[in-house]
Amino acid sequence: MTPRWRPLRPAAARSGIAQWLAESGSLTALLRAHCRNFGLRRLQHGIGAAQPDDPQLGAARVWRREVLLLADGHAVVFARSVARVEALRDAWRLLRGLGTRPLGDAVFARAGVHRTPIVVCRLRRGDALQRAACRATGLDPATELWARRSGFVLRGAAVWVTEVFLPELRALRRCGTGSDACSG
Repeated sequence: MTPRWRPLRPAAARSGIAQWLAESGSLTALLRAHCRNFGLRRLQHGIGAAQPDDPQLGAARVWRREVLLLADGHAVVFARSVARVEALRDAWRLLRGLGTRPLGDAVFARAGVHRTPIVVCRLRRGDALQRAACRATGLDPATELWARRSGFVLRGAAVWVTEVFLPELRALRRCGTGSDACSG
């Protein structure tokens, strides 16, 4: 089953997490503002076959990276990044050595990067992306999740980032200056 991606507005309004879906800046930075300890767990990184739910890149083999973004030890986002293999030889060569560094730190630090419009989707049981996020986090396979996707383009080469927002995200609260309470 392939999810139906829709324009951010008005679809995000029904999500209950519209502010997260609509964030136009770095999601990594926003998460850091909502927790004491931000972390990243790398699940997959390398070259593989293109999947039906990947953005249409026109390539049989792609670079793929899957990670969990953690806020105070809790998985709050499952993220999948995909690019044509050729992009790693030129515009996006830095992707090869990211390690446990968030992609957002690299993307938003690069001059000349253009972001495509954000699209969103409600992932339901049976969607490959929903299954991947539930499997990676131990969520019930029937859990419905919201996701967003956009491309980051540098010198004509795109990295497509899909972020699946996990239930623990709803408990996060912005850390206040001098406040000990960051998450719910």
